[in-house]
Amino acid sequence: MSNASNSFATEIRFSPELLSSPATWLAVADRAQCSVPEVIAVHTLLLTQVHRRGSRRGTIRGLDVAAFSQHLMMAQDRVQQILDAMQGSILDGDEVIGWRKLHAPPSLSTPRVQLFRRKKKQQTAGVCSPAVVASPPEGVADAVPIEPLPEARPARSLQARGALTPSAAPVADEVEVEVIAESFEDAGQPGHALVSQKAQPRAPRDYAGQKQALKAQVIEVFTFWKKVHKKPYAQLGGDRGQRYKLIENRLKSQYTVDELKQAILGCRLSAFHQGANEARVPYNQIGHILGKQDILEQFIQLHQEGLCQYHSPRNAHSHLRLMTGLGCDVTRPAKKAAYDAENKKPKTPGGDGWDGMMDRRQHGAAFR
Repeated sequence: MSNASNSFATEIRFSPELLSSPATWLAVADRAQCSVPEVIAVHTLLLTQVHRRGSRRGTIRGLDVAAFSQHLMMAQDRVQQILDAMQGSILDGDEVIGWRKLHAPPSLSTPRVQLFRRKKKQQTAGVCSPAVVASPPEGVADAVPIEPLPEARPARSLQARGALTPSAAPVADEVEVEVIAESFEDAGQPGHALVSQKAQPRAPRDYAGQKQALKAQVIEVFTFWKKVHKKPYAQLGGDRGQRYKLIENRLKSQYTVDELKQAILGCRLSAFHQGANEARVPYNQIGHILGKQDILEQFIQLHQEGLCQYHSPRNAHSHLRLMTGLGCDVTRPAKKAAYDAENKKPKTPGGDGWDGMMDRRQHGAAFR
């Protein structure tokens, strides 16, 4: 079917299952009291419209009869009358008769390409079919006879019977290639070998052990957060809890346990997240710390900067100035302070060092 203008020409191919006979068109025209060309026009446009309906292909459910009749330049009542007359011969309710019986279009590929596709499909399924390998392509006279391979047992049936588990199923990491025969090529052209892949079983992985180790790391991080931010009654929520999944995903991505602990410590150095904000609410929940990656990186950086600030080595002369100001003998090495369990105060054995029970008035000049 084509319009008057070549720019709007459309080529339509009908399947024999959908193309009605002239007797059917005559019967529909008789029931609708219209001409046969009108029935053919409605039927042709109907097939083109139901083909473009996406998920509702092959049905006229929700079809716009007004736009349908406007496209055909026919009265809307006449189009609806023809559609009603098609019931039983062309339409079955809302479905087009014969639409679900359509066959796949014939392949335009060469026999060699079809053979290659069938072989790849069998390899993907995990079974090498003897019929596919042993059948030469059509139209080739000099075919090499090939003995059929022994039938392989599908891995799916073995797994259904309990012979294989998902962890012990054979994985085709190590592939043994066995040349069966040369391809059906002429003598002057390069050859192509048909091969069969035999999967070698691999040692099963210890998934249970890995899961237990990951669970121990999650509990370690959560316990550290409870201790640092003083949340003794916080609950992890089990393996499917939101907090458990959050920590587990961070450990699976690129962060270690020590880095997550650094982020938890870095949150304590942020005054805003400890309650110094307009709402006076501390944002120190585990979801705020580990929820977003950029905030997590900021907390880790803040912790590293805090280590450099609060744990930097003291000036070598600061202790000397302090002892000189207190009037202590700086020529003798300082003695380690002993802890007096009775008085709960440190004191230095001997009389030269600092004594916690010393009268403050004795060194009053050093504090002025």
